[in-house]
Amino acid sequence: MQIQDIALSPDQILDGWRNLVRTHDHLHLPQIAIHLGVPEAALVAARIGTGAVRLVPDLVRVLEPITEWHRVLVVCSTGLGVLMPMDFIKETGVNDAHLILKGDALHARIDLGSIAEVYLFEDRETGPGHSKTIQAFNGSGSPVLKISLFHKPSFRAAKEWTAALAHESQSRMWKPAARLPKRPDRADIDAKREQEHFVLRLRESVAARQEFWMEGYSPGAHVRWRGRLDGLRQDGPMVHLHQHSLRAHLNSARIVSAQNSPTRADTTIYSGADGPAVAIGRVETEGDGGAI
Repeated sequence: MQIQDIALSPDQILDGWRNLVRTHDHLHLPQIAIHLGVPEAALVAARIGTGAVRLVPDLVRVLEPITEWHRVLVVCSTGLGVLMPMDFIKETGVNDAHLILKGDALHARIDLGSIAEVYLFEDRETGPGHSKTIQAFNGSGSPVLKISLFHKPSFRAAKEWTAALAHESQSRMWKPAARLPKRPDRADIDAKREQEHFVLRLRESVAARQEFWMEGYSPGAHVRWRGRLDGLRQDGPMVHLHQHSLRAHLNSARIVSAQNSPTRADTTIYSGADGPAVAIGRVETEGDGGAI
C-alpha cells in the first residue's frame, strides 16, 4: 500500500476502530492500524475531538516539564514489538539535533528531524482503563515515541502545559509528510538459531541475575533500559517482560538476523524485516551507558 492510497475517511477509521474493539480482546493501536490498513498517526488524528489534540511538532517544547511529571512509561515500537522502560525522567537535553531523556533505568535519544506530528491523546475506548499519552509520529505516520503518564496530577499538569501548544490545524484528516518506506525484499531466511539465541540470552540473564541493557529502535528513536530481569514469560515466540522499571512484548519469530556489534563487546543486534530492532548488551562498568 502506498501511503497516498489510504481510502478510509476519519469517520470510517473511527467506526472500524470501535468495531474491532467490540469484537476483539486486548487490541492495541499497532494491531488496529494493521487491521484497518492505515498508519497509526491516522488513527490518532481520527480521534481529534474524541480524545486527541494535535500539538505543534516541537517535541522539546512539549516535553519541557517532563521531569515534573512523576514516573512515565516510554514506548519504543520496534520491528520485534514494544520495549517500554518506566522511570522518572531526571534530566533532559538537546544534543546534535536529538532530544535526550535520562532516568536511572532509562536513556532515550530522539531524532528531532524525524518528528512530523505530535498528539496529546486520552483514550477511554481501547482496552481496559484510561490511557493518557503524548505521541510523536514521523512523516509516514509511524510512531517515533510514545510517553504514557499514569500520575493523575501529572497528566493534568501536562494538559495545562500543552493547552498553549495546540496546533492551528485540528483536522481529523491525516496527511502524510513523506512516502511510506518500501519494505526491503527478502528471500526466505532460516533465522531459527538467532531466534532461539535471543530467548536464551534473556533466560541466562534472569538466571544469573546479571545487570544488562536492552535498546529498542523505532524510526527516529533509540530507547534503552538498564537493569536486572526478575523473570520472563514466554508464549510461543512471544517474550513478555514485566517488572518495576520495564514492560516489553517482543516476538522472537520476527527476528531475521543477528550480528555482534562492531563497536561494543558482548553486544548482539537483532534485526527484523526492516532492519535493526533490538540490541542486548552487558553492563561492564558502573559508568557504562550502553549506547551502540
